[in-house]
Amino acid sequence: AAAPPAAPAPQLEGPLAELWRALQRGRPSHGLVEAAAKLPRGEAAALRDALGSGLPGHRLAAVELAAWVPVSLRNACLDALFALLAHDADLEVRAAVAGHFARQPTERAEDVLVAALQRDASPRVRATAAEALGRLQEPEGGRAPTPAGQALRRALQEDDVAVASAAVVALRRRGDFGAVEALRRARKDAKHPAVRLNASEALSVLTGRRDGLAPSGPDDNARDAEDADHAADADHAADADHADGAPR
Repeated sequence: AAAPPAAPAPQLEGPLAELWRALQRGRPSHGLVEAAAKLPRGEAAALRDALGSGLPGHRLAAVELAAWVPVSLRNACLDALFALLAHDADLEVRAAVAGHFARQPTERAEDVLVAALQRDASPRVRATAAEALGRLQEPEGGRAPTPAGQALRRALQEDDVAVASAAVVALRRRGDFGAVEALRRARKDAKHPAVRLNASEALSVLTGRRDGLAPSGPDDNARDAEDADHAADADHAADADHADGAPR
C-alpha cells in the first residue's frame, strides 16, 4: 500500500523550517535537536501563526513541531494549543493536541483537558485527554476531589471502553486515593472486561500505596506496558472515529 501523503509544510522560515523538514524525514539528528533547544522565544510568533493556519495539515504539522521546541517557546504558544483542543473542527488536530499534552504535561493545560474529556464529540480525543490528565499528579492532602479527579471518575461510567479504561489508568497514575470507591464500582459493574481488569489493577496499586505496602510515584513503566496490552482490544477502528464531529 502507498504511504500516506506527508502533511503540508506550515508557513515557517529559518530554524523552525529546518526542524520541520527534519521531522518529515524522521527523527531529527542529535545536533539538530540541540540546535532546536536553543531556538529563541522570538520564534513563537511563527509557530503561533502555523498553529492558527486555515489548513488542518498545517495545524497538525505545527502541533508536532511544538513538541521539539524549547519549553519557553512552547509555553509562549500554549494559548494557541488550548484553542485548538477546545475549538478545532478537525478531530485529528484535537487528538494531536491532547496527545501533545500527554507527552509534554503541564498543569496549565488541566482545565482545557478536563473540558475535552467531558465534552469532546470524539471518543479518541476524550480518551487521550484522560491519558494526559493521568500525567498530572493529584494534589497531596486534598480532601475534596479536584475538577480533574471528578471528571475522571465520571468517565469511568462511559460506554466507550477506550475512554473508561483511560480514566482508570489516569486515576491510578495521579495517585487519587479518593477514587477508590468509584474504582470498586467500576471493577464490579463496568460492562467491558478491559475496564474491570484495569480497575482491579488500579485498586491494588492505590490501596497498597495508601496503606504503605507499595511504592508511590507516577512512573509505573511496567504497569503502563500492561495497560497498553489491556487497552488493545478497546481501541476503535479509525473509520468509526472519523465519523465524529466537532467538539460537543
